[in-house]
Amino acid sequence: MTNKDLKQIRGIIQEELEPIKDTLEDHTKKLDGLSDQLVDVSVDVTEIKDALKSHDTRISAVENKLDLPTTIR
Repeated sequence: MTNKDLKQIRGIIQEELEPIKDTLEDHTKKLDGLSDQLVDVSVDVTEIKDALKSHDTRISAVENKLDLPTTIR
């Protein structure tokens, strides 16, 4: 095999890899977007859990004040 043959083979391989690189970049962008969305959802879930704890505390306080049986466990 000559140096010219190796250059031709490298050229062919690079041409074949180009669509794969483009597809990989597209998938990477999509995954980055999904990762960002997951962070947003995680923050929202944390806020919901905090609000739920606050409501549970307030409801328990009202139930205690009214001498009602506690329904929240």
